[in-house]
Amino acid sequence: ENINITAIVGENGSGKSSVFELISFFRFERIRKITDKKIVLVFKYKNTLYVTCESIGFTHAFNCSDAINNKTSFSVKQNNITSDELFELTLFTNGLTDFTMQDDSHYLMRTSHFYSFYNGEHIHYKTKDDDKQMHHEFNAKYASLLKIDNNFFDLLGENFLFNKMHIEIDFLRKNEFSSYYYDENDDKEFFEKINLFYNSNFGVLEEVTFGEDDKKIELENDKKNELIYKFLSFYFFKLYVNLVRRFENDFKGELRDKFKKDFIEKYKEYVLIPLNIEETKKAKVVVYVSILSITAQYYKKLDKLFRNIFKDNKGMLDDYIVHQKELRYIKRLQALVHIIDNNFEFENYEKQSFLLVSKFVPINQEKINNFYKKIDNNDFLQDLYSSGLIRLNFYNNDRGYNYRKLSTGEKQLLNFLVNFSYTLSKMNYTDKSVIFMEEVEIAMHPEWQRNIFNIILLIFNKLQKLKIINHANKYHLLYTTHSPFLLSDIPKENVIFLEKGKQVYPFEDEKQTFGANI
Repeated sequence: ENINITAIVGENGSGKSSVFELISFFRFERIRKITDKKIVLVFKYKNTLYVTCESIGFTHAFNCSDAINNKTSFSVKQNNITSDELFELTLFTNGLTDFTMQDDSHYLMRTSHFYSFYNGEHIHYKTKDDDKQMHHEFNAKYASLLKIDNNFFDLLGENFLFNKMHIEIDFLRKNEFSSYYYDENDDKEFFEKINLFYNSNFGVLEEVTFGEDDKKIELENDKKNELIYKFLSFYFFKLYVNLVRRFENDFKGELRDKFKKDFIEKYKEYVLIPLNIEETKKAKVVVYVSILSITAQYYKKLDKLFRNIFKDNKGMLDDYIVHQKELRYIKRLQALVHIIDNNFEFENYEKQSFLLVSKFVPINQEKINNFYKKIDNNDFLQDLYSSGLIRLNFYNNDRGYNYRKLSTGEKQLLNFLVNFSYTLSKMNYTDKSVIFMEEVEIAMHPEWQRNIFNIILLIFNKLQKLKIINHANKYHLLYTTHSPFLLSDIPKENVIFLEKGKQVYPFEDEKQTFGANI
């Protein structure tokens, strides 16, 4: 009874999103003039109309009644009020994160709660340009809700109940140079051989007789060592080549030959070793370590040279420092190997699953925050994380199920509901609360689309029972959709049809049956 739901429907281009967009401009942007047309945004609260006028300073003006011919039975708010006293608005969307898409120079033009308007209350990122942090958001919010109630998501079914988490490192992704990394002056055949070198039979295991546990552990540790050094040798080699290519025009010819051609010739001594020979296979780690040693030696000399060349050119020096920030971690090679080797094991060595995983721990927001702090403070880890090589994964140990196994639609549903639930629990919603939903059903199975609002109501009820939100709070949910399934339980009086930007009334002639029989 405290929740009112309104649907806005219509064909593409009918103006559904424009409704939310205009509200965004009026409510969160101090814009003097949006259009030449007469557009008025009106909020109704109890028996009073709040009509937004031109913004003045850090307040929203509601004293523009002189310019409005009020033919309603309601009074119009006369005086200015601050942003914090306005209606609490939130927009959940599968599309834009910011309708305005303005740069940071417009920051001061935005009212309070600007960022929390777009896709709910945030934990880690506060600006529209930080969408890469969305995984941080989901993980931390999920953990926060579990802290409220371990079975918070039981209303979705067992596939969505996770109780453990661990870190995964995927070093078995294909390691290769694309054509981007070499030009017409480079030895194309050599780079192709590098690709073959790094993608040869890693997964071949030695046969171990039953009962030889010590031998099996030794072989597994050897294999893990091989994988770590193999990845790091390719990773740092590629970073070195990329760095030289970026700045090679700042070299003289002789120096270019030394740091590029000589380096590659040295590298060939190891890459062209026929690794299918049994004796050489056993020496793989030695080969990878030697490659790393060569790369480290050349980088040390290159770094000294560049810092000397660019010492009087701060712009170039800053550019160089930025582009070598991951490569410099080759100086900490042994520490990197030690950390990975001591904290990660193969997911399932006997089944040839060479994903490296840490120990399982209970899902915990503090641990998640610490994980991301380490990522944010380490350029090497940042690079692995942004490349998808290192990640956090949630598990249900009892069922052997994990977040990565969810379908796209299931992930979409869970991400939306986690964000929605977290926002409800953290934002100070009041009687003046409006929640917009912009086609949130995209990628969801029809059954989920049919049930989404029942689930939302269950979330409201759960948060009320847990005394996270007030029973007396009133909410108005407005959503746009192309899905007939979302309309199946909505009274026709609560459906707004738009056509070419104008509201139409198809129910009057009883011709509109959209969603009626689902």
